[in-house]
Amino acid sequence: LRAVERSHRLSTRLLEALEGVAVLHIDYEDLLGDTERTMTAVANFLELQTAGLAPPATRLLKATPDHLCSAVKNYRQVCSAYLNTEYERFFDAPTGQCACGRS
Repeated sequence: LRAVERSHRLSTRLLEALEGVAVLHIDYEDLLGDTERTMTAVANFLELQTAGLAPPATRLLKATPDHLCSAVKNYRQVCSAYLNTEYERFFDAPTGQCACGRS
């Protein structure tokens, strides 16, 4: 948790240093979930022409389960470390497969 908080503080300081500079915020989940839309947003931000461009091709395959509770052996332990923090929301799956700290 300290490493995550340190990373968050460093990125916050970096963004503060870039005040007045155009910055595009991209979430990893958005890039992974809708690569084409996210890359179109990047191209638009950079003022690049997107007409006629093919969607990004990838040969990457997902190697882990969709739900953290299926992928992480000590899920409950990790999850409990993040209870009552701003990161707690990342541990509950929207469809209820994983419940952080709740039965």
